[in-house]
Parts: sequence; structure tokens; C-alpha cells
Amino acid sequence: GTNYGAAVWENQNYNVGSMSFSNKNYTIGTKPGTTGYSASLTLTNGNIDVASGVTATFLNNAGAGQSFSLHGSAGITKTGAGTLFLNLPSDVSGTITVSGGTLKLADGDWVTGSPWGGGGMTGAIIVGSGATLSTSSGVTEIKNGLTLNGGTVSSRGNAHGTGNGSWGNLVL
Repeated sequence: GTNYGAAVWENQNYNVGSMSFSNKNYTIGTKPGTTGYSASLTLTNGNIDVASGVTATFLNNAGAGQSFSLHGSAGITKTGAGTLFLNLPSDVSGTITVSGGTLKLADGDWVTGSPWGGGGMTGAIIVGSGATLSTSSGVTEIKNGLTLNGGTVSSRGNAHGTGNGSWGNLVL
């Protein structure tokens, strides 16, 4: 759907505790169509709530000279029935917990363990009852474990062109 609410950060580094998205779809990233912008967001407690029917997209627009990245040592706890779509470089550490809705990971920047080419999430992933972890073809490795506590995984895993993903320890 259309992203009605949008946050654009230019040449800034932000520390953010909890985030909550409701009523509209949101895109968070650098300003599209411009050059020379970079920004980063550090999650200080990792709590992100996305309401039902809402998609919050964190996007690295990857224009000429642009970058937007996500950081933090508190992991991520995704709550709410909506979708959190992470499509940007990251060095988030700590456990990633999907308690509700969908956490969608994209473009290979979201590998865990020893990432290909640096960065990446380094904690285990826990998917709770009724929640979904969705990965694109660029997400190839979840080395530090995946626990499904009644949740589901939707994956188009692609281990760098081989068509097979690596999930490390899988706990059902």
C-alpha cells in the first residue's frame, strides 16, 4: 500500500528507545532522489510495535552517496499484528523476538552469526505463537538458532545462488 507517514533522516544519528507505528504505513530511511546523505538509528531497548494492517519499512534507499543503517545491542522485540520490514544494513546484536505479526528480513544484510561481508544481526531468533518470520532470497544464514514457539517461517532462502538457506539450530 501507499506509505502515508514517512520519516526522513538526513546526516543524523539517532538513539531511539521504543517505536510504535499505527494507523498508516511508514517508510523510515534517507531522502530518496538526493545524494550525500547518511543516517543511522540505534535502538536502545529494541521494542518495535506495529499495529494490525500497518507496515513499517526501514529502507536504505541506496542512492548515490546515501546510506541508512540500524544499530543496537538490545536486540529487537517486534510486537503488534502488523508487518515490520527491515531492508537495510544492520549490526543489531541480542535476541530477535517476533511476538506478533510479521518480521520481514530482506537483501542479505540480515544474516546472523558470522555475516558475509560484515554487519548483520548476531542473536538468535524466536518466533512466538501466531507470529511469522519472512525472509527474502538474500537472507541466507541464521547461525545462532531459530526457535519456533508456535510461530511460522516463510523463506525464499538462497545461499548465495545455491537455492539453500542455512538455519543453524532449529528448535520447534
